[in-house]
Amino acid sequence: MSPDMARIKKIISGDGKELNEYARELGEQLQGMGVSTSQIRKVLEKTQKMREFNKDEFYSLLPLLAYSAGKEKGHQKKEGLEFFYDLFDKCAPLLTEENFKYFADFFEAIVAYHKFYEKKRNN
Repeated sequence: MSPDMARIKKIISGDGKELNEYARELGEQLQGMGVSTSQIRKVLEKTQKMREFNKDEFYSLLPLLAYSAGKEKGHQKKEGLEFFYDLFDKCAPLLTEENFKYFADFFEAIVAYHKFYEKKRNN
């Protein structure tokens, strides 16, 4: 599983429909892989706190994602966490102050749909 960069380029250019559709797909898929919200919460919180885009601060999130993926022993969870690492790594060169908000909204939407599908599975 790797990020669909064509779709992500649409998202960071402001395509809200694509943001919603791809975030929903990914949230459901990652929930099925067993990735827990707590495993990505730190990165989500740091992304939300970035009021303005700072490339150095953004790159500092990569080690957090690498650590989460590296310590995971379950194959599916590890693959899901590696997806987030790849997403951030591949998006970093594309992000600017102008489009960072769309990326942050996308990441937040993935986590929201992930939580939504967690609740559906548990009911």
